[in-house]
Amino acid sequence: KKSPDLKGQVSVGGKTLKTLKKTVAGCLGGADEDDVGKLFGKGDNVSSRKVNPPAGSSSSKTATIYFVGESAVLVDDGKGAFFPTVMGLWSVPNMLPVFEVPQPVSRFVCNGADLMRPGVRNVIPGKGIRAGCLASVRVTGNPLPIAVGVVLFDPTASGAPQEGKV
Repeated sequence: KKSPDLKGQVSVGGKTLKTLKKTVAGCLGGADEDDVGKLFGKGDNVSSRKVNPPAGSSSSKTATIYFVGESAVLVDDGKGAFFPTVMGLWSVPNMLPVFEVPQPVSRFVCNGADLMRPGVRNVIPGKGIRAGCLASVRVTGNPLPIAVGVVLFDPTASGAPQEGKV
């Protein structure tokens, strides 16, 4: 399996960072510019790296990873979608809607399993939750997220499935 091609690190600041914050706030639905601003901290030491897909990959889009210091906080998939990383969400844990899971379920999620409806103990809609939006996953009693993903259906709607992938 070939690894992706990482390009050099480029400093991000000033106008570019301000524009990026506005764009990300618009793409993340419920997030506002203050939340996105917290993701980047004071704006010091923000940089980006381009990631080209490996040769022979089905994707031809170049992704961009944004860093604060050495920590990756945001990913631009190259198709117009932005995803905060788990590390980024640690600085703004309530930026996205939250699915709370009991501790035994966290082991499976951390190993890459899809979140299943029976494993969800609580849904904290935050600034809105609907199919297609991003949400974080955290363990009940711990305010820090352990995963981030795309919601497949609105879990708060009447008639929402009680089983299957969330």
